[in-house]
Amino acid sequence: MPGALLQKINVSSQTPDVVARSVALLFADEKRHGDVLYSWDGNYREINNSEGGLLESAGQLLDNAASEQSAILKIRAAFAKATKA
Repeated sequence: MPGALLQKINVSSQTPDVVARSVALLFADEKRHGDVLYSWDGNYREINNSEGGLLESAGQLLDNAASEQSAILKIRAAFAKATKA
């Protein structure tokens, strides 16, 4: 997704290096192979090894669900507008 489009519709995004850091963390530590991290807006959340377990993590992720849904709707609307022009 072009960063300029995301900025225009006021949706935050992560640069590839932010995502790469989480991938590098999982890759570099053999104890973490198979682990799952959730990354949004530069913040990371452990999923399968978090304190409180998977259900606790899922509850915390739901806080971001509204933001993600809003972002998706904005992207769809911008795409629809651009393709009609």
